[in-house]
Amino acid sequence: MPKLATAMTANGWRVIQWMLVLAAAVVAFFAASCSFLEPRGGLPPITVDLIVSDVSGSVDVQSRCAELAARVRPLVEDRRTRRLDLLALATGGATGEPDVLVPWTTYTPGTGLYESPGAAARHRADWVAGVERVCRENLRRQSISPVYEAVERALQAIDARCEEGAREHFRCERKVLTVQSDLRSTHGAFGQHLRALAAGKPPKKNSTSFRLPVDGIETSFCGVSNTSAGDGLPSEVVFAAWSEALGRPLVVDPTCAISPAALRSSL
Repeated sequence: MPKLATAMTANGWRVIQWMLVLAAAVVAFFAASCSFLEPRGGLPPITVDLIVSDVSGSVDVQSRCAELAARVRPLVEDRRTRRLDLLALATGGATGEPDVLVPWTTYTPGTGLYESPGAAARHRADWVAGVERVCRENLRRQSISPVYEAVERALQAIDARCEEGAREHFRCERKVLTVQSDLRSTHGAFGQHLRALAAGKPPKKNSTSFRLPVDGIETSFCGVSNTSAGDGLPSEVVFAAWSEALGRPLVVDPTCAISPAALRSSL
């Protein structure tokens, strides 16, 4: 009898051990399933897009909103975009502070749209058209060009939006900055810096640093050929100053793309 009891006890322990192993496997399976369904990092991703438009007298201001729409459209059409937060700023007036062209607005792909043919494409097109319409309503030409100050504020806005998103349990997966300008920022301290460089004056010792915090941000510059260039600043000086501010070589597109809708309306 003692031997039988000992055997039964041993078998009981083995059954318990197998049950524990089975339970652990079930828990691991459900944990893996949940992690597969969740976005990478466990939090829903946001794409934060800041657009700075130069509306000074040296540029074709009327094209800025069509250019803005052309820049936004690829982000909206990207199937990886789960949520897009957009803010568009325009270069400001005498204070140097930028104006708001398009206040913060959010795009999401929506649910159930792919069940109806063409519904998702119409949803995207309507959202982009709405952004362009708001831009045109707020568009105002300015006589000066504080581009640097507008870019500085845009970078601050990106950080603030990502901090806000973190509090809402989102994460900034992509941070995008687009600058539509000839980059001839002649206002304030940066404008003085450009003029000093153009005059061949070396920077003063302990002078102000104009380095911009662009690490981790996708930057895009366009429109450098759309300028009257009547400020006496050589383009190579302007580009060198911006490269120094960015901490990396400046890559620019001579012109900014125009939205297809704007092209059709001009025909």
